[in-house]
Amino acid sequence: MSSWVEEDNHLGTLYVLTAKSRSGQCKLGVTQGNLEKRINNYMHRHGYAVKLYFFRHDIPTPFRYEEAITKKYLTYKNTNNSDGHSNEWFFLNPEILKSEILSIQQGV
Repeated sequence: MSSWVEEDNHLGTLYVLTAKSRSGQCKLGVTQGNLEKRINNYMHRHGYAVKLYFFRHDIPTPFRYEEAITKKYLTYKNTNNSDGHSNEWFFLNPEILKSEILSIQQGV
């Protein structure tokens, strides 16, 4: 879903992943569905294990927040990913993305 078509009452989950194969990086993600299934699909698609570092359900307009956080840390984004790999990995301590998610106000 694109952030610009997301309804104000839309809820979702923002999450942070880490991977041993991606040392010093963490991934920001968003999903509307089952988080465990999303992670399993990611591992199957990309062929490496990831670990759920943090998540928060019932985030209002989660795609807008994902976009805003990505823009804030754009200079830390891994731009060396090969074709077909996720481009949402950042050279950041995962605590930074966790803190960003925790700072989101509930109130829908």
